[in-house]
Amino acid sequence: MVKIHTRAKKKFGLSTHGTYGKKLPNLHKKKGPKTFKTEEAANKYAEENGIKSFKLKKVKKNKKFQIVEKWLTKKFNKKEYFSKLIGTAIGSGLGVILILITPAIGFIQLAFPLIGSLLGFYFPIQNFLYFKNKK
Repeated sequence: MVKIHTRAKKKFGLSTHGTYGKKLPNLHKKKGPKTFKTEEAANKYAEENGIKSFKLKKVKKNKKFQIVEKWLTKKFNKKEYFSKLIGTAIGSGLGVILILITPAIGFIQLAFPLIGSLLGFYFPIQNFLYFKNKK
């Protein structure tokens, strides 16, 4: 069992010399990502587990391979990022204006800026301009 420092035991309210294994569930280290010695082994594992879009990354001083899924490596372009940022700002601003316009209806009013910013993020201005230009 991993030894715990006395300060940590005091923090969790444990005795300094007692047994403490079952009282602390987070003592065990988190396992790292799975690595493979060869590319073939990594490809075989990905095929068996249904990982379709991935790339292999060299780790551990270029001696092993790690599977990295493609969606984790997606890079955003500048236009998309700024349109989402501006859409979020405009949406939250409209949410605040909506709070000021509507009569007091309770705690739901606090959700207006949040809803506006989420709508601005997921439906950015760029999409509306695209549809406008398409017609």
